[in-house]
Amino acid sequence: MVAVLSPIWLSHQETARRVLQRMRVVIHWSVGKDIRAEGIDFEIVRRALPRQREKVRHMPAIHFTEVRRFMEALAFSKATPVVRGAIELLILTAARPGNIRFMEWEEVKLARNAWHVPAARMKMDRDHWAPLPPRAMEILSAMERFRLPGSPWVFPGDKPGKRMSENTLCKAIQDMGFDATAHGFWSTFTDWARAVPYQDLLIEFQLAHVDKDKTRKAYGRDGQLALRRGIMNHWAEALAGRVPMPAHEGVAMAA
Repeated sequence: MVAVLSPIWLSHQETARRVLQRMRVVIHWSVGKDIRAEGIDFEIVRRALPRQREKVRHMPAIHFTEVRRFMEALAFSKATPVVRGAIELLILTAARPGNIRFMEWEEVKLARNAWHVPAARMKMDRDHWAPLPPRAMEILSAMERFRLPGSPWVFPGDKPGKRMSENTLCKAIQDMGFDATAHGFWSTFTDWARAVPYQDLLIEFQLAHVDKDKTRKAYGRDGQLALRRGIMNHWAEALAGRVPMPAHEGVAMAA
């Protein structure tokens, strides 16, 4: 694995990280199919490679003071119902765009009103539980109409049996006239949650950033799903305009 990754690890960093993630998926699959007896500690693979150094790229994002306007525009956009549903669920759950596109029906746990994202799709290589507020459950119910026989995808692509393409969400957002990316809604949610304010650790759990064994043990394997449910229900209410957005210092100063 190191031999495969070394030639591109520094020159094509994003591609190399995606290749590493795909390796994780293949190894997890092979263990599940009893092709391999044991998995691989990918932390060892990372340590055998040089440290990547790059400038942090901040994705264009909509500020939380403008997100309500975006939600109203989304409801009347020209995007298909499936694409609109995917964008709204992405915002409601503060999820990675890739996880939304790869979301499968079997990951929706109706009994817990939660979404279970398997470790193979997570950057930290850990299972992630995301609470689903009532509006998210409504979206999933609506998506049942577009469910295709034999297809596992909650948000299928235009071609039968294929998942949604990588650029679909960003293109829909840009077609609405907003200078933002799907990934940028992570920043929108984070800024809102800190302005409320909510505890940073719980915010990090919602974004699936926390990966310290002792911390996870102290806060439960599901990352305090019950406490995060309150945060995400509040976020959904704010997106719907039923509760006010927190004060924003820049807006207050301008006033």
